[in-house]
Amino acid sequence: MELYNYNATVLKVVDGDTVKMRIDLGFCIDWETNARLAGINADELKADDPILKESAYKAKEYMESILKPGDRIRIRSKTLDKYKRPIVELIHNGVNINKELLEKGLVKEYK
Repeated sequence: MELYNYNATVLKVVDGDTVKMRIDLGFCIDWETNARLAGINADELKADDPILKESAYKAKEYMESILKPGDRIRIRSKTLDKYKRPIVELIHNGVNINKELLEKGLVKEYK
């Protein structure tokens, strides 16, 4: 399946694997939505386990340190999840954020 490339603007970091963004679909059409980062899974912020909760906050805090509201990003997407969110590879300043989060051990691989 083909990946589609879009420009987008960060609105806010929701958690370690979800970003609210405004996606430029072209022809003066924007879509404001939460996008799920492809291939990764961050622990849940509402986890009962304090270790998982701490891990979730570390991932979110890292994302907030590199993605600020108003930042322009590139995304590659090929599908929507069951909640109709785009599943994306997020590129910021030439860096694949999905891969960076995995390499730093802030998230787990999701297949």
